[in-house]
Amino acid sequence: MPCLNYLLYYLIYKFKGLFKQGLALIALPAVALNIGILAAIALPQYQNAVVKNRYTKLIILTKAIKDPQERLFLQQCSYGYGFYTV
Repeated sequence: MPCLNYLLYYLIYKFKGLFKQGLALIALPAVALNIGILAAIALPQYQNAVVKNRYTKLIILTKAIKDPQERLFLQQCSYGYGFYTV
């Protein structure tokens, strides 16, 4: 995961003063573990939300195409074959 590597590099750069004290040698793996756990939980939830959003947009789009076609069928007893005939 390249994003995680960039995040770790950023954390190392941001807290490089703590490395001299030895605190970051313990804290950095703990932070990396927490970020990994959050990424493991949040990423699938985000992907599910994106799929649901795309499905909702698809339903709205198909309804926007279907409704004028149904009105045209009720008026002329035939469906239109393009967007300009509706």
